[in-house]
Amino acid sequence: MQGSHVEEIKSRLPIDDVIGSYITLERKGKYLSARCPFHNEKSGSFYVSPDRGTYYCFGCGEKGDIFSFVERYEGLDFRGALTELARRAGVELVPVSKESIDRKESIYMCLESATKYFESNLLQNSDALKYVKDRTVTPETIKKFRIGYSLPDWSGLTNHLKSLGFTDEIILAAGLGITGEKGVYDRFRARVMFPIEDSSGRTIGYSGRILPSLDDGKSGKYINSPETEIYHKSNILYGFSHAKPFIRKHDFSILVEGQFDVVLSHQNGFPNTVAVSGTAFSGDTENERGNPTQLGLLSRLSKNIILALDSDDAGEKAKLRVISTSLPLGLSIKLIKNIPGSKDPADILSGVDGSTIWKDTLKESLAPVESLCKSILDKKTTRDIEINEVKKNILPIIALFPGAVDRHESARIIEKYFSLPTDIVMKDIENLIKNNPLVITSSKTDAPDGNFKNINSNEREKFWGLYYASELIDGPLKPYREKIHKCLEDSIPSEILNQDKIETTPNKEELSLEAEVDFIKSKENPAFVEDVILQYEESVFRVIVAKVKEELTRNEKDINLITQYTELQKKIEIIKQKRRNI
Repeated sequence: MQGSHVEEIKSRLPIDDVIGSYITLERKGKYLSARCPFHNEKSGSFYVSPDRGTYYCFGCGEKGDIFSFVERYEGLDFRGALTELARRAGVELVPVSKESIDRKESIYMCLESATKYFESNLLQNSDALKYVKDRTVTPETIKKFRIGYSLPDWSGLTNHLKSLGFTDEIILAAGLGITGEKGVYDRFRARVMFPIEDSSGRTIGYSGRILPSLDDGKSGKYINSPETEIYHKSNILYGFSHAKPFIRKHDFSILVEGQFDVVLSHQNGFPNTVAVSGTAFSGDTENERGNPTQLGLLSRLSKNIILALDSDDAGEKAKLRVISTSLPLGLSIKLIKNIPGSKDPADILSGVDGSTIWKDTLKESLAPVESLCKSILDKKTTRDIEINEVKKNILPIIALFPGAVDRHESARIIEKYFSLPTDIVMKDIENLIKNNPLVITSSKTDAPDGNFKNINSNEREKFWGLYYASELIDGPLKPYREKIHKCLEDSIPSEILNQDKIETTPNKEELSLEAEVDFIKSKENPAFVEDVILQYEESVFRVIVAKVKEELTRNEKDINLITQYTELQKKIEIIKQKRRNI
């Protein structure tokens, strides 16, 4: 049944519409092109083929269909991508039978059941409902964010989930239970529950806020789900499933700390707001699992972020962490001014004229260096402490700016606020860069063993792309099929030919796509085809020459080897001359 859903969704959602809803695509002949969303690049190497329903990036090798794109872009598994795309296509998914579900799907179903249980509890508990409404949250917003309540009972949720057929193992794996002397009991008790969703809207964890009336000061104000198989704090943002279309629309995101900050922001006209789940910010857009990090999720929708984190010590540290990890990724960061009375966004938005005040606060947000300078001066400490904070917290951030002009302008801001000469500040920044260089390297080498692997990989892949593209019935390279086959039959030794074909066959789809794109870029010039063929021939013969030369070092007087070496060198010269004449 799932297979039929996939095909129905594909038939309703053209790949260019799906991918075009995430990134800007430009028409390039029969293809669409863009800068790849999965790696940093200046020119577009990401191509979409509407005819095939596939995409391929020639820079990083990412490829697939609408499902794999949404999985990778949104950090979802296949079921999550299926859910998201089914919603867009208007396809109703048939519930998965218990007999066919796997462990991970059981965890998702367990969390969904828990969310419904918490939602029901809130509506039936007057104290919890009053607290949420006193925070000015409307019934519509409660429903939208699925806010709930966990009962004070030690095992109310556990018993409910067991009555639905979920085992202790699944309840624990979902992060909902804790093992005690008497068995499994509830992790969350007497708390307002905020379900944390993945980008497709599936519950993957919770943040539970204790009711003020029950807060004895011994328990934490908030308790969050532990890391689980499906919940990883470093790549989750609270409210992201609701905020993502508005981040793209407004071209900036607002990053806050608390759940109420997000809920009331959306309720009051700032739907591009999200909150961090935990404080782990990675210095990259993806984690070791290949999933987008918190900053990766945001940067794929917009490079612009306004930080509206708390002004306490923890918030200040979080600001520095976000700034220092964002700048190397090319993100543009602004910070709101410290709010009088240490109010958070929720406090402002729930007050009189809250929306207007918050809108003005966002408009007055400052670039990182100026904002940090003001924060230091606002503390009204001694000059020695101020200068020390500049050296400790601001100069390392300036050193992360990629351009010398930006660094110099930032040094001038330091001079403006602290009367430190720009040239002196620049020297300190240059020393930081020299002693702590931020180096991003990338290398790709061919394997040294085996003749066919020593053939230039770029030239080999271009040639085999031509070969596979010429095999397509309606492709623009079909007229060159005979010419390409003749090269294989007349020029390339069979042992290399066979090895090469085995090596490249798994990638023939993207290789043929690349060849067609390059051919179209050349304005379908036959000389392009000729040059690719000759480059491949030259690369092959250079490998053979190297092998013969190696044998000659062991058998210097072998006439056959000497003759073979001479003939091969002549072939290479002929090929080079042909290339010059094209």
